[in-house]
Amino acid sequence: FAQNLLGFTATQTGLIMLRGALATMIMMPLVGKILQRGAPPYILTIIGFTFVFTFTHLVSEFSLASGEWDFFWPLVIRGMGMSLSFVPLTTLALSGLKGPAIAQGAGFTNMMRQLGGSFGVALMATFVQRHIFAHRLNLTRYVSPYDPAVQERLHTIQQGLSARGGGTMAQLQQQSHAVMEGIITRQSVLLSYLDAFRVVGLFFLVCAPLFLLFAFRKKTPEAEPVTAMAH
Repeated sequence: FAQNLLGFTATQTGLIMLRGALATMIMMPLVGKILQRGAPPYILTIIGFTFVFTFTHLVSEFSLASGEWDFFWPLVIRGMGMSLSFVPLTTLALSGLKGPAIAQGAGFTNMMRQLGGSFGVALMATFVQRHIFAHRLNLTRYVSPYDPAVQERLHTIQQGLSARGGGTMAQLQQQSHAVMEGIITRQSVLLSYLDAFRVVGLFFLVCAPLFLLFAFRKKTPEAEPVTAMAH
């Protein structure tokens, strides 16, 4: 998203992602201490899911003009949300297990997390590709050669190409149409990514209240050591 659409370099993208990773690294020990002091894991998970939803809501408002610092707070919020979700989720998954079953449960939980992540990435990739075509079809309906606004935009592009030594009038027209084609494609891809962010955010928002069901589950004496293991 950042490199293909916004034109960020690999270094810029890495530095942007580093901020969220630092937020996660700082929050992880704090979450472990909060759990050890008896905080309900499902409450922390709900808060974490809410943070992730906030992240998706913020990035779903991005545009092609968004800059490097527009990612700062959304990624920090996402990093905090992830740290508030990972450890409590592991604690909830293993709290009812005893002895050797804890290690087996931890392995199964990690496997399901990897499978879920792979499945989610594949699903979102398919979602984005299909929505690119849908948005492209919708946008091309508003791009008519008889529209004065479109004609003015093409004329402006032709003037810019001519100032760079673009060639004959026929070549300038062909190049201006190619530029307009690229603009439509970029907007279609952007809108598809924004739709994907909204879908992911809706998933977290819908799933968050379900963790309240853990409030009605009886506590087990193994909950405390499992919390330490999850941390």
